[in-house]
Amino acid sequence: MKYTLSIMLAFLLLSCSKNSEIVINDDLENEMIIDKDSISINSRPLLGIWQWVMSTGGIANQTITPANSGEEQELIITENQFTFSGTDIMTDSFDYIIELDKSIFSIDSIELIKLPSYGWFSYQLDEVTLILKEEIYDGYTHHYVKK
Repeated sequence: MKYTLSIMLAFLLLSCSKNSEIVINDDLENEMIIDKDSISINSRPLLGIWQWVMSTGGIANQTITPANSGEEQELIITENQFTFSGTDIMTDSFDYIIELDKSIFSIDSIELIKLPSYGWFSYQLDEVTLILKEEIYDGYTHHYVKK
């Protein structure tokens, strides 16, 4: 009896191996395998200069565009910094990281852009469009196109 119980316990322990990889397929022909223990998500598609198109949201559900605000804005993303610049805003740079974490928009963990001294964003990305959603209730959704 002890022998049978030991074999069953050993089988159970061996069959419960930890899966240490996550496969991400973003439907843009970019499949990545990420080690859960050292998450390092490739930010290369994010890199570049992005022209602001509009922002929507806030408590009043506003739509702000360059036409109705008179502002032109750019977002410059490098390997480790987000730089916001524009006609009526002071240029400001923030370090960032991309991590899998809980979002207020999803029950699943998703990739979040984290600017520790500014805030968190969930995002959608393709070759020419970047959408940043502020990870706060009544936050704004910012739309950009690649320059």
